[in-house]
Amino acid sequence: MELKISDPDKFFRPKSVGGGGGVSVAAGDTCVREGLEVPALSDATMERLREIVPEAGSIAGNPLDAWKVFEDTEYLMEALQLGLDDPRVDMIAVDRLIPRAAFHMSEDGDANPALIDFIRRNAGGKPVVVTADSDGGAPDLAAKGASLRARFCEAGIPAYPSLDRAARALLHLYRYHSRLDTPPRIA
Repeated sequence: MELKISDPDKFFRPKSVGGGGGVSVAAGDTCVREGLEVPALSDATMERLREIVPEAGSIAGNPLDAWKVFEDTEYLMEALQLGLDDPRVDMIAVDRLIPRAAFHMSEDGDANPALIDFIRRNAGGKPVVVTADSDGGAPDLAAKGASLRARFCEAGIPAYPSLDRAARALLHLYRYHSRLDTPPRIA
C-alpha cells in the first residue's frame, strides 16, 4: 500500500463522505483532533463535485456535506470514486446513517450491499472505513447499528460506531505502515 503524507510524523490525509453540515464540520474537527489532515481536494475533484452536489443544503469539499449520499446509491459511489481518484486523498471515511423515521428516511431498498461491493472492487489500495452511529434515541438503533457494522466487517471493510474511533484506527494504520519502511530492530 503506497501512503502519501504531507508530514510523515503527524498527518495522514482523509476524505470524509457524509450528510449534514453539522456532522461534516464535526467530522473534519474529529479527524484533525485525532492527528489526521483534512486536505483541500484537487481542482479536478472540486470541479466535478461542484457539478454534482446540489447547491441547496450541501457543501462540495472535504468533508463532503451532501445529504443526497443517503438517498442515491449511484451518487454516493460517484462521490467515493472522486475521493479514491484524488491524489490528495490517502484514505476515506464513509458515514452510513441508519434509516430512521426522525429523518424521514425510508427503510426500503438497502443500498449497503451495493456499497460493500463497490468498496471491495474499487478501493485501489486506499483504506476505506465506514461509521454507523447508532445514537439518536430510538430503542432499536443500537441493534441496527451493530448489525450494519457487522455486515461491513464481514465483507472485510472496517466499520466503527463513531468517527472518533474510525479516525483513531486510520491513524494507527498509518503509523503501522510507516514503520514498515525500515527493518524492525531487535535488542
